[in-house]
Amino acid sequence: MADKFIKLKINVREINKEWLFVGEKGTYANLTLMYNEEEDSYGNNGMIVQDVPKKVYEEEKSLPKEKRTKGPILGNAKVWGEQSVSQELKVGEESGKLGVASNDDLPF
Repeated sequence: MADKFIKLKINVREINKEWLFVGEKGTYANLTLMYNEEEDSYGNNGMIVQDVPKKVYEEEKSLPKEKRTKGPILGNAKVWGEQSVSQELKVGEESGKLGVASNDDLPF
């Protein structure tokens, strides 16, 4: 079992659909986790942003940094130790729920 788990929560409505790309096994988004060891005031250890496509980056790299296109912030990341994850699963099992959400209301 892993020593550390990093749980990610993203808002899929914020994904720039124009930046998605088709690969051999599906449609993908390039994302970056900006990780910090210390938790912020909300208990998160980082944020997830969508990467700017290489073509856009190349076209704008001569511009000043503040004028370049930035990828949208999609969500946050939280580190969970092995013990925390085990306890979380135990609580879900006791209540008879596994915490699996329906995907029927996804916006894509």
